[in-house]
Amino acid sequence: MKLRSIFITFSTLLLYFLFAILIFGVAWKNSFHDWLTHCIGGGTDSISFVWFLAWWPFAINHGLDPFVTKLLWAPSGVNLAWTTSIPSLAILSWPITAKFGPIASYNTLIILSPVLAAWSAFLMIREIIREWWPAFLGGYLFGFSTYEFGQLLGHLNLTFTAAIPLFLWVCILASKRSWKTWKTSVMLAMLLAFQFYTSSEIFTTFTIFLVAALACSYFFYATQYRVSLKTTFLGLAWGYIGALLLMSPILVAMFDSSKQFSGGSAPSIIGFGTDLLNYFIPTPVTWLGGSSMTFITHLFSGDYAEDGGYIGLPLLTILITIIMKYWSEQKIRILIIMLGIIVVASFGPILHVAGIPISTAPWILLYHLPLLGYALPSRFMMYAWLVMGIMVAVWVVDAHRKRDAIIRSGLTMLGLVCIFPNPNIYNNWSPTHVPHFFSSKTICRLMPKNTSLIVVPFGLSGDSMLYQAAAGMCFSMAEGYTGSVPYPFNLWHVVIPLTKGQYNEINPAHLASYISTYHVSRVAVLTGIPLEKNARNMLAESGMASRMTYGSVRLYERGHDFLSPPLTSTGVALQHEEFMTKWEASNQERNRRAIIKTCDTLGIPQGVPQDIYTWLLNHHLAH
Repeated sequence: MKLRSIFITFSTLLLYFLFAILIFGVAWKNSFHDWLTHCIGGGTDSISFVWFLAWWPFAINHGLDPFVTKLLWAPSGVNLAWTTSIPSLAILSWPITAKFGPIASYNTLIILSPVLAAWSAFLMIREIIREWWPAFLGGYLFGFSTYEFGQLLGHLNLTFTAAIPLFLWVCILASKRSWKTWKTSVMLAMLLAFQFYTSSEIFTTFTIFLVAALACSYFFYATQYRVSLKTTFLGLAWGYIGALLLMSPILVAMFDSSKQFSGGSAPSIIGFGTDLLNYFIPTPVTWLGGSSMTFITHLFSGDYAEDGGYIGLPLLTILITIIMKYWSEQKIRILIIMLGIIVVASFGPILHVAGIPISTAPWILLYHLPLLGYALPSRFMMYAWLVMGIMVAVWVVDAHRKRDAIIRSGLTMLGLVCIFPNPNIYNNWSPTHVPHFFSSKTICRLMPKNTSLIVVPFGLSGDSMLYQAAAGMCFSMAEGYTGSVPYPFNLWHVVIPLTKGQYNEINPAHLASYISTYHVSRVAVLTGIPLEKNARNMLAESGMASRMTYGSVRLYERGHDFLSPPLTSTGVALQHEEFMTKWEASNQERNRRAIIKTCDTLGIPQGVPQDIYTWLLNHHLAH
């Protein structure tokens, strides 16, 4: 019996893996060579994760502090403890990185993310209902949800979510089998630490919703399950204490004042709540109907990677049925309440409908708390999908007649078809191109010691971090993309125009000062890029001279007329203040025009949305 159970368990894992192979076009469309040279999803976020996967093995092999790198934003560097540097996944995939390179590791982790998420949810749900088929459906609903496949467009840290269902599975096993507290605590501590080293954002938000779930459980079950709940609370408490010990290296790095190079500020989460229409209308991430609804979904205030709320009519019908039928049952009522809490929280501080701010939402009460300002509310839908997976599985298994079981299974499968990912997105991998100048490590021989390089396209607009990883991390750059621009680089007027390719707007003297201040000895310009002529003119006016061309790379050095002392810190600050004033005014005007355009598209009055936007500006929420 035990062997049969093990066989079924791993057969389920294989089945989920086959679904992923189908969606990602592995073998039948994308070859082994593509696995090494193409990125699933693509985009700058993907490249930054490829770099992180290369960085951790490199740092450990060379005896460097892995939480701080001076290869990016040199010479001051970046405190990676405050970035999404995924040390857990980098170490997990180290053998693949060593053998095939970081791109292969990235693609492997991306493919495994929905597979392991679905399988871990299956294990957890099966422990609750003891039936394979409903648990399989519930696991699929979580692992192959619109949230998961939206984040698969480039957010590896947010797709590798298997630790969350595994955490709940361990809690259920510990309760049912009366595990010793130390055993429960050790397993929970390892899962929590793994999650923190993968995504501190998910660790934080999971803790919040876990506390909410425990509060609901205690409120409803305090009398009949008081002893069991106290045991669970004790195991969780020791689990978190153990996790803090395991997390101590990164926590020390985060709060070590000597490593505070990260700088930057919390991103605005105002526009990253789940739009109310997103629950009913698919984005292009979804196969059925997604491409035909872009005239509405393009109005959503976030982007398609963050719009993970689409449920579809069949699943919505199932959820309404469950709420009506099972509200009187306490165990299901807790799930319903938690689903409601999560969905409302996912609206963010401001409720949007078709991108238009309608009113404030409850999350505004928590918006300014530490760490939560960094958490995008639309990402809370990951927890909603997990709760929905449990609810749907319970609903399917509760069919008392064969006919009802067939109908419920059929409606659930129809719901899964409605949220099936768009293969045209996920089996068309993005090619990466590393110029021979970098892959052959020619750059390593040309860079003087204690100097840095700038690559154009600059920062997040280019693939300079990929080139650095391909060259074996043999040179430093006075640029990069690790989230926000770190201090003191965020004070420089030249950084944003360089990133956006607005070369004509850059003061040549300011660029020369930037180059001098950060010991830049070479600037590499890729030929054939948009506005290449403007970039070359910008460098020439700054006193940089073109010395040589290596294939698709033109290399610049300081010329004889390069005479520019570094700006003082006061000068940089004043320059930055002037620029930010103009930039914020431009952003506000652009936002107002967007509101007018959206209102005209939907045929609604402009007054209320404009008033709400003005209120947001006055309360410093829209910056």
